[in-house]
Amino acid sequence: MRTLPAVLAVIGLSALALTGCASGTTAASCPTPSSVGDAAGLIDVSGAVGSQPTVHIGTPFHTPDTSFKTIETGKGTPITADDQLVVLGITVVSGADGKVLGTTTYGDLSQVQPLSFWTKILPGIRDAVQCATPGTRVAVALPPKGVSADAGLALGPKDSSVAVIDVEKVYLTKADGADQYNAGFGLPVVVRTDSGRPGVIVPDGSAPSELVVQTLKKGAGAAVTGKDPVRIHSLEVTWDDKQVVNTTWGGEPESVDLSSVSPDLAKALKGATVGSELLVVVPAGKDGASGGDQKQAHIYVIDILGLDAAAAG
Repeated sequence: MRTLPAVLAVIGLSALALTGCASGTTAASCPTPSSVGDAAGLIDVSGAVGSQPTVHIGTPFHTPDTSFKTIETGKGTPITADDQLVVLGITVVSGADGKVLGTTTYGDLSQVQPLSFWTKILPGIRDAVQCATPGTRVAVALPPKGVSADAGLALGPKDSSVAVIDVEKVYLTKADGADQYNAGFGLPVVVRTDSGRPGVIVPDGSAPSELVVQTLKKGAGAAVTGKDPVRIHSLEVTWDDKQVVNTTWGGEPESVDLSSVSPDLAKALKGATVGSELLVVVPAGKDGASGGDQKQAHIYVIDILGLDAAAAG
């Protein structure tokens, strides 16, 4: 049995389709795709969600199409995008003899990957996990093309298989909290695309001489305490030059330990809740600037997407 791998110029406003207050997708508004065929109905799964399941199928098991069935339904943030960060528990069983071909480590919430990591290995699971929420278990009947040849599983070119997927954790793709009123005279204005990617309109006046922290969106999730790393999307822009210094948007969100960032950014993040978006202005001469230029103020827009768990062991 094989162990499966665990494994900022200011944004050009003319290039953005801007929206003032896009809200996050909820499970209730996320329709699960329909599957083709009925082979999933022949799969019997037992065991608790979050632990390796026992899978029973009649062998030899073969299907020309991908089909799936939901065994347990969870709640919370749904999976809505290929680049969304998730923790999945996966067991793959051979259709030829019903033996387990590979499994992830269950219950290790430090094994965070974008969904695309798993759909490259098991392309047939993409529709099955769309709109799935934490605590969901799905059984998927996979045709031969449903598993990548690079997966390293002992499958023949004509072999079908079964994957049982437990959704253990799902991160937000963007801040989904309630919009907050802020008296922002003289401060940057934040604009966003539908995907949540921010842009910053920097005023021509002087930057603040003291640290500014504003909550633009207030999330309903857990609070950042510093005990666990926080997963964020961020944009950093210089005040005077109006140049992007750093951005995680377009790539993978960053895992941040409060002890490894500047005191100003740690102060801004501590106590904020998952789902929140923060506007932070670090004045000139402070150590919050990641670009190395402390002669001018730096502006941060930070979306808090989730809290990371410590690595197992």
